[in-house]
Amino acid sequence: MPDNVEEFFYDFTSKITVYGGPGVVKAYSQWRSASENGKNEINNLFMIDNLFREMRKDLGESNKGILKNELLGLFIIGGRSQLAKEASKLIQENN
Repeated sequence: MPDNVEEFFYDFTSKITVYGGPGVVKAYSQWRSASENGKNEINNLFMIDNLFREMRKDLGESNKGILKNELLGLFIIGGRSQLAKEASKLIQENN
């Protein structure tokens, strides 16, 4: 992650806008809008999973056989933060 988070998101948003398909743009926009208020972090994580799925689909990859929130689990399962623990619990409950 770059030192300047704002610069990272500006660059990433620019790339999503130009190269992302409609599903990617929509999923990214929904996540950015929801995450602005800093509330409901667990739901925001689920939105990131949706964004990952849309990115895979946009690249022509199949999501068949990948459980809901499993892509997100690649990042947080085994994490030590309380947020990771709560998200892991919710992922298991929702699968």
